[in-house]
Amino acid sequence: MSQGSNRKRKNEEYLKVERERRRKGKEMYNELTTTVPSLSPKVFIFLLLCFVVFSSTLFYGFCFCVLKATQEVILNKTMEYIKELEEKKKMLEEMKESRMKVLANPNCSVSVSIASNVVFFSHRIGSK
Repeated sequence: MSQGSNRKRKNEEYLKVERERRRKGKEMYNELTTTVPSLSPKVFIFLLLCFVVFSSTLFYGFCFCVLKATQEVILNKTMEYIKELEEKKKMLEEMKESRMKVLANPNCSVSVSIASNVVFFSHRIGSK
């Protein structure tokens, strides 16, 4: 093989790898836009007041501008969503822990009553 054809083959391989990398990146960003609630729908719509001069007459109205979310917006919204989920997880863990403490109390009782298709739960803290 000549040096020129070898270089061309390496360049083609590089381009193929680069296309695949970009395709995977695009798929991942698309996955984020469908997973993160604040990014759905995938476009942001801006209402703009537009002015148009036509035949020496000024017309104005509202225009809609549809923009896809940028990678920066997608990443920022995803990070916000992750932080929100972490806070919810922490709150739920704290609630679970406090309920476990209540249930572990020897002076605590839980009773369940069933009447036809209704279930009643009662929770008593203190002496019986």
